[in-house]
Amino acid sequence: MNSSSLSTNRSLQVTTWSPRLCTLVIVLATLAAFEPVRHNELVWDDQQNLILNDGWRGIDASHLHWMFTTFHGGHYQPLTWLSFAVEYELCRGLNSVAIHNTNVFSHTLNALLVFAFARWVLRIVFPDVENKVNAGALIAALVFAVHPLRVESVAWATERRDVLSTFWLLLATLLYIRYAKSKSKIEPSGSSRSATIAFGMSVACYILSLLSKASGMTFPLVLLLLDWYPLRRSIRWRVFVEKLAFVVPAGIAAAIALTAQKSAGAFQALDFDAQGLGGAALMRITRAAYGIAFYLAKTAYPVGLSPLYELNPNANALDVPFLISAIGVAVAMIAVWAVRKRIPGFTAAFTLYVIILLPVLGLAQSGPQLVADRYSYLSSIPIAILAGGFVVQLVRPSTSSKFIRHSGITIGTIAALAMIFQTRQQVGVWRDGLSLWSKAVDRRPSTGLAQANLAIELNQRGQFQEACEHSERALQILPGNLAAHTTLGKASLALGDFATAKEHLLAAIDIREHLQKPDASTFAALGETFAQLGDPNRAEQFLDTARKLEPKWGLKLAHFYVNQNRVDDAHHVLTEVLTKEPEQVRALLLGNMVKKAGRVATAIEVWNAGLARFPHDVNLRAMLAWTLATTRDDALRDVDRALELASSAVQDSAGKCVRAGEAQAAAYADLDRFNEAIHELEKLLDERSREMSDHDRVRIFVAIENYKNKTPTRE
Repeated sequence: MNSSSLSTNRSLQVTTWSPRLCTLVIVLATLAAFEPVRHNELVWDDQQNLILNDGWRGIDASHLHWMFTTFHGGHYQPLTWLSFAVEYELCRGLNSVAIHNTNVFSHTLNALLVFAFARWVLRIVFPDVENKVNAGALIAALVFAVHPLRVESVAWATERRDVLSTFWLLLATLLYIRYAKSKSKIEPSGSSRSATIAFGMSVACYILSLLSKASGMTFPLVLLLLDWYPLRRSIRWRVFVEKLAFVVPAGIAAAIALTAQKSAGAFQALDFDAQGLGGAALMRITRAAYGIAFYLAKTAYPVGLSPLYELNPNANALDVPFLISAIGVAVAMIAVWAVRKRIPGFTAAFTLYVIILLPVLGLAQSGPQLVADRYSYLSSIPIAILAGGFVVQLVRPSTSSKFIRHSGITIGTIAALAMIFQTRQQVGVWRDGLSLWSKAVDRRPSTGLAQANLAIELNQRGQFQEACEHSERALQILPGNLAAHTTLGKASLALGDFATAKEHLLAAIDIREHLQKPDASTFAALGETFAQLGDPNRAEQFLDTARKLEPKWGLKLAHFYVNQNRVDDAHHVLTEVLTKEPEQVRALLLGNMVKKAGRVATAIEVWNAGLARFPHDVNLRAMLAWTLATTRDDALRDVDRALELASSAVQDSAGKCVRAGEAQAAAYADLDRFNEAIHELEKLLDERSREMSDHDRVRIFVAIENYKNKTPTRE
């Protein structure tokens, strides 16, 4: 073979594993794995954090002050809030598709940074096989990027904090490496000035990571370990001193994180009274060992993943899963220490994995979960690089035959495709609340919180009997659970089981009183329950409390007054709520009342009569338009008139009448003009969100998702 042929073959071989091609593969594989997420709704904590929360919706001084001072949800994450705010401004409103796309884009960037980090590590470990190193780094990036364990951090909008904090942490790591190489035996080169700049930028990126989420608080220990291997720096006092630039922000972030968790009631102190000092400490240690083993096991065999692995408060440190995990981790640590000189890369990877996991291993328990898929997002990186190193070792010509190399490549390709397929399936679990909690209950029926959350979803969809069943199961597992009591009470009320409704709604109010978190909707439901039970005094008491907490519940109190023939009281309440004359209020009230009783045709007649007398009344037009556009009775539905009434009401109210805007959108949807319907509702949220109740915002957001799926509103 001539020299030209050899040169060509060598060029082809290098091109096969070139960084550009690896980058393309990583991007395409990540997008293929997470493409379905754009169809997903906002679920779980997204409702409280994004849909019902106005604090982040803007980048003016008041919103920025909220972002940088709030502990909302038990986290301090101003940079994450800011990312949502910028997105909100660019999209001119809350856009679930944009939120999910941003998460996927950020995760893809992280995968590319993992590739760069892995490539640097593997080039040091395997300096003689450059093109094989690229292949190993590619495998490391893919193991990180398309593994099913990543789904929770990417598909759950609230967990953008995981993705964003990891992005800045990876940048901080790469910049530190640039600085440390000039001080190490690997590449003692580069100017002192450029090294100092890289160090300063690394500290800055680390602070940005902590402002996104405090998960990287053990980063100074990570850097010390990297100094030992693969940088092989001499570990002297100067190495420790330079870490102070990272230790100080890490300590501040840890203190703030603890304060935030305590403010949300998520932090769980050691239970000395029940277990004693030794028992409580042993319980935390064995839980930590379980976590270390869990993420390794799920990385190797990602089957049966669940949104919630609930902590059992009655668990014992000597329970079989904890005991086996503790023994296994102890053996692993001994083995890791034994091979530290012969296989330092293995020792470094495992130790890094444990160090990164430390804040989420339950040593300082926070929240109801024993473990969580999202906790593997950052800690998976050293394991992924270890997998990449194994691949490089496997395909090295000096250590394996051609058959083994080809077999390894084939198996790796099949494994990558299988992970992409499984990740797409797991993304589907997060499609909406019903899918999420149905799967959680299916996979772990003994999870009380999952049962309660599923009951909430079923209740919101009008599946009251199923909601009761899952609420009861939740209370069997978690006696005194607030969500289960509330849902069981409201679903029982809808089913006409007023005795059960009374029992559980009273229990919910007692729990909320203890927590000092009153809820207007629970008081309103309890008031309606007592009205049905023939106790008007207590009914009025609870309905009036609901009205005082949220004025919109005055409408329900007015309904009660009308049923009690207390028309003057009804007029007084509705005048306060709607700021209208008593005659107009009476027409609106009566229409709402008879519609609620199922007499839609009569309600339409009442509103028509009211409009005949008060043709300029915006609320009457809005309610009539809504009913004409959304009624299930085809004979009563009149979409053209609904659109005419709604459009005029929107115009006359200068867009301030929320129900008119909803009615206009519903009419557009019924006419198959879904894009216009979505536009109107997004505009309504953008302009009127601050004036809406939580219930209104959720209802509108659900309608937007339905219109995206080409489903008109029917009620």
